[in-house]
Amino acid sequence: MQMYQASRWSHEMPRRHRVVGPRWCVTLSLLLAANLRGVSEKGWVSSGWRQPSLGAAARIYAQRPRIICRATGSSQSNVYDIVVVGSGIAGLSAAAMLAMYGYRVLICEAHEHPGGAAHGFTRKVKDVGTFRFDSGPSLFSGMSAPSANPLRQVLDSVGETPEWLPYDRWKMYLPGDKLFDVGSGDAAAFGRELARASGNAAEAEIWDRLRAANKPLGELIAAVPPIALRADLGAAQTLLPYFGRMDPLSGLAMVMSGISPSAPFSDVLKAGQVPDSSLTGWFFDFLAFALQGLPASATQAAGVSFMMREFFAPGAVMDYPKGGSGALVDALLRAVEKRGGELRLRTRVEKLTVDKTGRCTGVELKGGEGLEARVAVLCNADVWNTSSKLLPEEWRPKVTGSSLDVEGVPMCPSFMHLHLGFRTEGLNLAAMGVHHITAADLQAPVDATDNLVFISIPSAIDETAAPQGYACLHAYLPATEPYDAWAGMDRRSDEYKRKKEERAAPLWKAVERVIPDIQSRLVVRMVGTPLTHERFLNRYRGTYGPAYRAGIQSYPSPQTPLEGLWCIGEGSFPGIGVPAVAGNAAGVANTIAPVEMHQRLLDRLRKAGLLVPDRDWK
Repeated sequence: MQMYQASRWSHEMPRRHRVVGPRWCVTLSLLLAANLRGVSEKGWVSSGWRQPSLGAAARIYAQRPRIICRATGSSQSNVYDIVVVGSGIAGLSAAAMLAMYGYRVLICEAHEHPGGAAHGFTRKVKDVGTFRFDSGPSLFSGMSAPSANPLRQVLDSVGETPEWLPYDRWKMYLPGDKLFDVGSGDAAAFGRELARASGNAAEAEIWDRLRAANKPLGELIAAVPPIALRADLGAAQTLLPYFGRMDPLSGLAMVMSGISPSAPFSDVLKAGQVPDSSLTGWFFDFLAFALQGLPASATQAAGVSFMMREFFAPGAVMDYPKGGSGALVDALLRAVEKRGGELRLRTRVEKLTVDKTGRCTGVELKGGEGLEARVAVLCNADVWNTSSKLLPEEWRPKVTGSSLDVEGVPMCPSFMHLHLGFRTEGLNLAAMGVHHITAADLQAPVDATDNLVFISIPSAIDETAAPQGYACLHAYLPATEPYDAWAGMDRRSDEYKRKKEERAAPLWKAVERVIPDIQSRLVVRMVGTPLTHERFLNRYRGTYGPAYRAGIQSYPSPQTPLEGLWCIGEGSFPGIGVPAVAGNAAGVANTIAPVEMHQRLLDRLRKAGLLVPDRDWK
C-alpha cells in the first residue's frame, strides 16, 4: 500500500464484465478485460495494452538471448535500447526491470536528485547536524515480507531492497478531540476500534458486512501476482499457473452484488449496506482518497479492495524504509546500475523524436544532444507536460483518445507542505508513532480543502533521520490545494510569502494536535506550495495527476499510438499511488520483454516462494 504520495519539496461508461464459463474466463474477464480495457470520456475504446509491433531491433531482442551491455558513466555511444524520461517510482521500476531483462537502459532526470516525488533531501543546521526529509511517500505496507504489493514484487524481481522497519498502526485525530487508532493485521480488533471511536457498537457489525461484501473481489484480485501481468498474447502463458486459484463462485457473487473491479468502491460499500453516516463508511471514503486522490464514489474498487484485504490480513504490518524514501530510490538505482544501466541527473529532455512512420526513436536533450532508443522510450513525465512540451506538435493530432490526449482530462489539485526539524526533549517518539492524520469535519467531503492533513514523523522509527535529540516531521494537505490561487505569483514577492504563511495555518493547527508546543522546538522550518511542487517535480500546475472518475471514465493504456512510446506512471492504468505506478511500470517492462524471459522470472520467484503468499483473510 502507498497511501501518501505527495510532492517534492526541494461519453461512455466503462464496460461491465459478466462472469461466464470456466475459471480461466473468470480470470481473463475480471483481471485483464475489466482492469486493462479502457474507455475514455471521449468515447475512444482501448483494447487494453495492445501487442506492440516490433521494429527490426526489437525482433532481434525477442529472438535471441540478451547479452547485457555494460555501460559506463561516460558512454561513448548515444544509442540505447531503452530511454526512460524521469526517475519517479514508475521510471525507476521500469528501468530496473528492463535492465534485469538485459536491455541497455538510460534514465534522464532533469532534477539534481533521482526519485521524483519519492526523492529525499537534507538540511544541515549549524551546531546541530543534518536532517533528512522525505519529499512524498512515507507509508508503505507489504514490503518487509513477500506480498502481492507490486513494488515488493518489482524489488524481488530485481534483487534489491532497502532495509524495512515494520510497525502496525497509525493515529487519526477526529473532531471533538477523538482519537482513532488504526491498526493493521487484525480485522476483528479494527472492528472493535471503530465501535469505540464512534461510540456506536453497531460499527463492528457494519465492518463485518463490508468485509463479507469485499471478499469475492479481494480474492479474485489477490489470486494473480501483479508481476505476472503483461499486455499481449503472452499473458495466456504467464497467467496460466494461476487460473486454478480463481473461484468462479466469487465472480458470480460479485455480479450478483453489482460489484466490478473498474466500478467505484462505493458499490462495495453499498453491497455491504454501509451507511454514509457511519465511521466505517467515512474511513473507507478516506482510504480511497488517500490511495488515489478521489473519494470512494470515484475510485476504482480494485485498488481499495486489494488494499483492504492486504492491510487487515493476519499479521500484516506497515513499513518504513530505513534511510527514508531515498533509500528505496537507491535500491532501484542499484538494480539498474549493477546491470549496466545509466542515470543522468540534471538532464532535461526537450522533446521526443518521432520518425516519418510515427515511431518514437529517442529523445532530444536541452542543448540539442540526441539519444536514440532502439526498442522503446518510456516517459515518466506527467501527461500534460508530455503532450504539450515533449511531443512534437505535428504528431499531437495523431494521439486523440490515448493517454497523450489531455483535452478535457480532469486534474487533481496540488499540495501544501511543512518540513520541520525539532528538539525532542520530553517527548516519547516511539509512543507517539510514525503517522498521524487529522480530520476537521467528518460531514464535509473527504477531499474538501483543509479537511485532511497527513503527518509523518520518521524519527519515531528511524533514528538516522535526524541528529540525536532531534526529529524530523513532514505535514501536508493531500492534493486538496487549488493551484489557481497561486498561478502567476512571483515566488520572490512579499505577496507569495504572505500567502505561504496564510495557507500553512491549517498545517500548523494539525501538527499542534500531535505536538502542542512544536513552535518552541523548531530548528528547521520549510513551507512548500503548489509552485514548489510544480517547479521541483516538473508537475503541470503542481497536480497530483489525472482525476478519472471510476464508473464514468477510466485510465487509458500506457501504450500510445506512436510505436515505441509508452507513458508510464500515474497518467495511465491503473493510476495514482506507489503500488499502482510500480505495477504499471512492471506491466510495461514485461510486455516489452520476450515472454520466455518473463516466464523464467516467474519461475524463479515461484521457486523462492515470492509469488502470491498463501495467506487467508479471515
